[in-house]
Amino acid sequence: MTKLKPFLFFFFGIALVTSPLLLLGQVDQSFNFGILPFQSLIVSGQDAESVGTTSAISFPEPTEEDLQRGYIEKREIIELTVESNVPWALSFYTDAEHMGVSDDGSYTKPIQHFQVRVDGGRYQALENDSQSFLYGTATKKSFTVDYRMLLDRENHSPGSYRAAVTYTLASR
Repeated sequence: MTKLKPFLFFFFGIALVTSPLLLLGQVDQSFNFGILPFQSLIVSGQDAESVGTTSAISFPEPTEEDLQRGYIEKREIIELTVESNVPWALSFYTDAEHMGVSDDGSYTKPIQHFQVRVDGGRYQALENDSQSFLYGTATKKSFTVDYRMLLDRENHSPGSYRAAVTYTLASR
């Protein structure tokens, strides 16, 4: 036991001397990081002349059947692809006051005669005020869009009518 005492004393002495050094050698680190919001909207279509996020769609001259029905419809004319890592809302609007004036100047086509529908939902009239029509969480998803132009049989006059639709993707 006497031989063991110096050894134990030496062992505990080393432990007492080195334990503060061991504590000093310990390093705690913490770091913070953030992921910036990312959003992307892509407009594409089978019947559209697309350039970036601009898409031009032509409607044919209305037939007698179109005039009786009261509209011309283009189904699944464009596709909107939303990619976002934050909750989002997609809206649409126009800056135009009307769709144009007839060739003879007797008729001004209201902008509200142009309507938008997404994924077979209900049609919404195009207006100057932004209208949110789709909402989502962080995702990548595509939606098909239908366009419809209302026709007024009594006031229908030949002309070049157009509607510029602006789609906006924003964080919620």
